Amino acid sequence: MKKIIQHYLSQKYLAFMFGLVLIVTSCSDDETTQPLFDKSAEERVQAEISVLRNTLLESEFGWVASYRPAEETGYFRFLFKFEEDGTVETQTNFDSNLFGDDAGRRSVSEYEIVQGSTTKLSFTTEGLIHRLSDSNFSPIPGRGNGGSGLKGDFEFLYFGKSDNGDTLAFRANRTQPDNNTQYIVRFVRAGSESENSLSTDPINDIGESTQKSVYQALVYDPGSGGEQLTASVDYNTRLRTLTMRRLIEESDTSYFEDEYVAGMDYLSGNRIRLDSLRLGENELFRDVILQYDQPTGFFNSVEINGESDSRISIGSRDKPFILTKDYLDLIDPAQTFNLLFIYRDPDIGDLTTPAFNTVHADYGRDFRLYTFFRFDSGVTLKEFLFIFQGATGNSSLLQQLEYNVDADRNRLIFINKGLVNGAPIDPSGQPFLNLLTDPEGFYVENLGSVTRFTNQIYTLTSVSNPAIRMGFYHILP
Repeated sequence: MKKIIQHYLSQKYLAFMFGLVLIVTSCSDDETTQPLFDKSAEERVQAEISVLRNTLLESEFGWVASYRPAEETGYFRFLFKFEEDGTVETQTNFDSNLFGDDAGRRSVSEYEIVQGSTTKLSFTTEGLIHRLSDSNFSPIPGRGNGGSGLKGDFEFLYFGKSDNGDTLAFRANRTQPDNNTQYIVRFVRAGSESENSLSTDPINDIGESTQKSVYQALVYDPGSGGEQLTASVDYNTRLRTLTMRRLIEESDTSYFEDEYVAGMDYLSGNRIRLDSLRLGENELFRDVILQYDQPTGFFNSVEINGESDSRISIGSRDKPFILTKDYLDLIDPAQTFNLLFIYRDPDIGDLTTPAFNTVHADYGRDFRLYTFFRFDSGVTLKEFLFIFQGATGNSSLLQQLEYNVDADRNRLIFINKGLVNGAPIDPSGQPFLNLLTDPEGFYVENLGSVTRFTNQIYTLTSVSNPAIRMGFYHILP
């Protein structure tokens, strides 16, 4: 019986396959049947390249892109105008704060559109877009000189355009695909006014807003009886980021939540855009547009999540949120023996404020080295010396500073004990010495390793004028 069934099934299978062959054969003989593609693969590739090239060329005023090269950075704006001869004119809102005055804000380079895993736009010769990847100096903390700079790219994979053709979607070639769409780079069709979108005004507004104090606070008032939120914020105008640390106050202690880093995008009209802000466990705001108000020095929100909203403001306060014990490090020889200050140093330039530079401006050359160190040969351990290198006659000048501590206010006060050796201080340096020996003293904070070097970074902020701050490298021990 089993063999009969097997024989029967075999016969049925053969009959089915024979019928299928007849169907396929008859279909292949049908002259009306169309091939799957009417062009070869090479022709289709060239067609896709031509479509993108023509789209880029047809925009009279070019294309605007706001590009965030890495999660450690904010946004850099570009205006690209593509030409038939394979060149592209690029304009940016770069500023001298990041690359120096030599960067410029306009370049002409070459581009190609090629086919790889998908259609790819490649900027093939050096232009401003390459500054984000080829800079010899990277301000991203913990990274060495050279390499990928700000982790930017100059090749972009094309993924299509909007229905009206006014927005083209790309992804940087180096970026690994993931579920996070913030690294999608959108080229938006430019208009005659698009050059205005390359404004660097916000960096000046940020600088002006911090002239009152380095201590910046974000306040979120939800209204309708909701709980007001306060957070400490820090601008990094080189990386174009805003770091927020929510302040948690309990009955017996205060502490900061984990920090949240938002990317800043500079807009025209004295505005900045924050791509997102996490204001609570279930409150993630996107596209927060803040308008600078010069009379108050505050940035106030005008739009959140695409809707009018004025519940957020960012401005100055006169002292730290939490008074630290970091000043104890400076008076403990086991913790700190040597702190180095370098005037206009590129790594801690943002930590040494313009208000300090104003005090220091007339004191000789731009480049000076100052070192706090403990002189333990015949002097008690509570004596400090401050070295003025390049003082009168180019000789080192040793000024003895004794410290005092106001435990209630967690501040460090330096008292001038006079000259140890060397020529008397140059008169142009007297305002600086007066600042150091201000009887109100300094708030001291250890920021940790926040530069490309591994050194701990300390800051001294004037109590009487919290817009004045100096950044120091911790050298020894």
